[in-house]
Amino acid sequence: MDIEELKGSDNITILKDQAIETFRDFSITSNKLTNLLAESASQKKENFFKEFEYFFLENGFALEKLTKKSWVARYRDVEVFLNDNTPSNNEPEAYLQLEIPSKKVYSNIEITVKSDVSERIYWKHNIENHGQILNKANFSKEINKISNSEELEGLIKKIIENDSWYKNTIKNYADITFVYKEYNGFEEFNSFEEYFKYLKPNA
Repeated sequence: MDIEELKGSDNITILKDQAIETFRDFSITSNKLTNLLAESASQKKENFFKEFEYFFLENGFALEKLTKKSWVARYRDVEVFLNDNTPSNNEPEAYLQLEIPSKKVYSNIEITVKSDVSERIYWKHNIENHGQILNKANFSKEINKISNSEELEGLIKKIIENDSWYKNTIKNYADITFVYKEYNGFEEFNSFEEYFKYLKPNA
């Protein structure tokens, strides 16, 4: 057996172990950021409910809570329905639906990070093995498939940079702002009133 090949195989094993451990550390950092984002999205959603209530009460509507996750504001024959469609799996975003049937207004609302800071909550680099994105479920298996030391070293570098990127986002989390916007839309709103004035009847 070639001694250099033997030494190289040992180095590959060390690099694989290092990559796996580095990804575990990154997963911990990622979880911390996800929890912060989920908490902020939840708080912004609660603000939306309060603003919805305040806006319509101030404008002479009567409010009724229909279920745990749905409300209606009424004024004579006009009804404005609000439904909370947010999944209960700690997602870093929230989803609501507002309907005014008599005016043919149907709007899906996304509560998400403001676009000018949104890049900070995503990976700096894709971490993948030949097109397979690494995640919490498959990272160990995918890393163990790699038998090239340069690939492993490059992967470790990307994971470390992603970890530093997320840690910096956490450190400067006060800069992360959540806004309201229509789902798949581009306009962003800081308040319910801004959003409501933007609404138009559906075609």
